[in-house]
Amino acid sequence: MEGLKIHYRPSMVKVKADPRLEKFPTINSLEVLNTSHKPRDANLSQDLIILLSIGGVPSSYFRKLLRDALDNIKNVLKDRKLAEKEVENCPPDYSLGDQLYRMIRAGIPMNNPQMQKNLRLLQQDKMKDLRRGCVPLRNTHHLMGTSDPTKERILKPNQVAIAMGDGKIVGKVLVYKNPGKHWGDVHAFDAVWDERLNPYVGPGKYTIFFSVQGDRPVVDEIANSDLDGDLFWVCDNSELISLFKPSTPWKRLGGKINYPVEDAPGDLTPKALEHILFEKFLKSRFTKYKPMPIAASYWTAHMDRYLTLKDEVDPPDELSLISESIEDLIDIFYRALDADKTGEEVCFQHRHIFEWMSVKLPAKLRPEYWPHHMKKEHHTNRQFYHSPSILGQLYDMTDVNLDDFGYRHEETIVYDPNFQYGRFDKYVDKWKGLLALYNKEMKGAKKEEQGRIIGKYQQMLTGDGQSLAQTWEEASALYHVNHEHAVNNWRKGYPPSLHCAMTVALTELCEIYARRKGEGPPIVTATSTRQELSRRG
Repeated sequence: MEGLKIHYRPSMVKVKADPRLEKFPTINSLEVLNTSHKPRDANLSQDLIILLSIGGVPSSYFRKLLRDALDNIKNVLKDRKLAEKEVENCPPDYSLGDQLYRMIRAGIPMNNPQMQKNLRLLQQDKMKDLRRGCVPLRNTHHLMGTSDPTKERILKPNQVAIAMGDGKIVGKVLVYKNPGKHWGDVHAFDAVWDERLNPYVGPGKYTIFFSVQGDRPVVDEIANSDLDGDLFWVCDNSELISLFKPSTPWKRLGGKINYPVEDAPGDLTPKALEHILFEKFLKSRFTKYKPMPIAASYWTAHMDRYLTLKDEVDPPDELSLISESIEDLIDIFYRALDADKTGEEVCFQHRHIFEWMSVKLPAKLRPEYWPHHMKKEHHTNRQFYHSPSILGQLYDMTDVNLDDFGYRHEETIVYDPNFQYGRFDKYVDKWKGLLALYNKEMKGAKKEEQGRIIGKYQQMLTGDGQSLAQTWEEASALYHVNHEHAVNNWRKGYPPSLHCAMTVALTELCEIYARRKGEGPPIVTATSTRQELSRRG
């Protein structure tokens, strides 16, 4: 490809040109929704852990991964480099990311109470992910898939080609596509590289090429995937690959079904198109029982029980019944997943009746008992048991108190003289009164209102026509009175917090601290730039 050209596949065209508009002037345009960039290490998921366990990966392997992840959470609370890396990986809209990043870069000690509070909040989100099975795994990435572009079709059905920046991945790899539910959805491939692929890589540099040979597209064997922008989980972790044994890919029960092709949007009158879209909206918005998430929930519960029973010396008859239910649920799940493409409707078998349905989710597939790691507050009509499966074990391992990690409260409440600047004592009484008003206004305020309150006090701090020296002195006074208030609260049994000082006077206090430490002013980096540099690094 040369110049400003793009190459697209016929399947990427979702709406064809209307021939009635051929005489109207048009503008050739392309909206870019995402670009290729260096992927970070990916996580496992509950589904992946289940499927890998079916493939022979022992429970001890996942427990070790989780222990390492928990150790990392502990270390982030005390290690500045780990904390900085953790903050760099925060999503752009994470509210605490900028505050934490500035404090870390300014050299503020890790035992600062606000630093510890924010890091614990950040790690609480990590703990929630770990509890859901999102365990980090090295040498795994999410890559966008595409087909073999060469004229010679050089890739064989069992081969993939993976471009990773300036390097290539060669050897055995595992490939999976969320939300695959069948044990055959985790494929083992031979990753190869042929120089004839180089001209097709371009500046994107990160992708996985699949073979187009064979009777059935190989990506169709991975959770009914396609190559229209799907992201694939790619693993070249040699230890995991050596433990895993792949299974036969999933095939639809009863064979492939051919559905009538519906009218394209251009074939419908505006009124007919509006009616169809409104019907779809009503169905998606007001249909209480949605088959796909329900089938997925049933599947998880049955698979959890299956993992518990499959390795018993004398498996009970229950195991074969569970296996049949799992097969039925997988078929129903994939039918529901592809319903928008096929026109097939899948419905939960309940008292609600719809005009037409081709497949029902039988009530008999509903589990009688549920594992404890699936319990939610609104599950009042379910019976739960304590599951000894790997999912239950991982869930129990994450039942820890983050307050036991990092610095103790008495270690964070130490007064830091490096925040002192000039004659700050002149403004202590002023900010004692303002701190009391700030706490009163912030109590019970919603998130949008909190932003307005913080902005008001930041304006009070800087003042109109006020010198920089006075602003720094007032910021230092705010730290002094906020620290005094935090000590008093701690003595009453509350965790210490410097929220007002480190929010209202964040910029000023970071600069004061960095200069007092002799390191010069801290480097301030825009969140978007920080994320971009992190991806490149």
